[in-house]
Amino acid sequence: FFSVHAMTLEEGASLLSQLREQAGMAPSEPDPQFEEESLCLDLTFKERIIGFAVCYAFGTLCAVLSWFTFGNLRSFGVLTTAGNVCSLSGTLFLMGPWRQIQRMFDPVRREATIVMLISIVMTFISALILHSSVLTLIFSVTQYLALWWYCLSYIPYARSLMTKCLQTCWKQSGLSEPI
Repeated sequence: FFSVHAMTLEEGASLLSQLREQAGMAPSEPDPQFEEESLCLDLTFKERIIGFAVCYAFGTLCAVLSWFTFGNLRSFGVLTTAGNVCSLSGTLFLMGPWRQIQRMFDPVRREATIVMLISIVMTFISALILHSSVLTLIFSVTQYLALWWYCLSYIPYARSLMTKCLQTCWKQSGLSEPI
């Protein structure tokens, strides 16, 4: 029923190259601006993956620790935001800052990026300058939702599937029609 195909070394290298291109880790065409602005020119693929993993792990640790400080919403907001920024920064190792910024502001994810960045700034302002726990919580939740919507934009059909699921749940709840 299923056949197993032994992959040659050349086929494996070609597949890995295609995966890297699709993930944005290897430009399909050399981009001089990308090459000049990349922080990772001298890093090997393995070192880029390690840099990403360390940033992502530290960001996840901050996010997990933030839930232990939920009683102090300002600490919660600062740790949550630091974790999200660190996790998101890990992708700089994979594709470099210029390409990361270009992808963040692609038309499909522009709104989510703007909401996320504003929420990040406002969470810090609410927690550290205004000392407002309520605003910190509101902007932290907004930040999570925007980051979640941003991440879904990288998965084909994920946003439309999620929208349909939420609409179905809303209709099943018996509440009024969504806007």
